[in-house]
Amino acid sequence: MEAADGPGRGLVRRPQSARTTKLAEERTISPETPPVAPPVSPVTSLNDPRALQILSTEHWSLLSSRSLAYNEAFTRGGMFLSFLSMSFVALALLAQGMSFGEEFLTISRRPPVG
Repeated sequence: MEAADGPGRGLVRRPQSARTTKLAEERTISPETPPVAPPVSPVTSLNDPRALQILSTEHWSLLSSRSLAYNEAFTRGGMFLSFLSMSFVALALLAQGMSFGEEFLTISRRPPVG
């Protein structure tokens, strides 16, 4: 049974076709045990087709790891340059506000705290 669209409508019964009945019969669990797959032998030579699959999987895994490492290195370098340029801008604003006097030189030579 299936719900009909719209408010106030009840369940509508659809007749089962022969195909639906056949599919339901095929889905029933049979008492037979499924066939057992033969044991898998290890890869012993490069002529085995599984060797190509293993090597290509490893290759793409290494490529993605290298890409992640490059991305992280470039991101860290970009953040460093951004912070460096922001500190220069902050020093320029301080120099302008302090008329580039003795106080500014004291603040700019002071090592960072922390």
